[in-house]
Amino acid sequence: LEFGLKPDIILGDMDSVSDAALQCGAEVIVHAYANGKAPGLQRVTDMGVEAQVFPITGTSEDAAMLLAWEMGASLLVAVGTHSNMIDFLEKGRKGMASTFLVRLKVGSILV
Repeated sequence: LEFGLKPDIILGDMDSVSDAALQCGAEVIVHAYANGKAPGLQRVTDMGVEAQVFPITGTSEDAAMLLAWEMGASLLVAVGTHSNMIDFLEKGRKGMASTFLVRLKVGSILV
């Protein structure tokens, strides 16, 4: 937004997305746990922003990459994401397994 670019889709748990981004007109998709619970949905609805809920196991990064893959993206440019084995090992949490598996799936289009 700061550089005049507007996202088409914002997907995440919404804890680190700015109010301005949520209100920019992008399609908002709130990442939910596999059981459907979406802690970030309340914030979005309180702002009057329409959102869809995407229940999927894994991190919001994983969800975004899988959605792009399934929608037929020809290229995924990941900036600021976990990108190497040191990142995965230092995180030291169970959730990193899904991140590793997602990277294996989308690896052919991931930069």
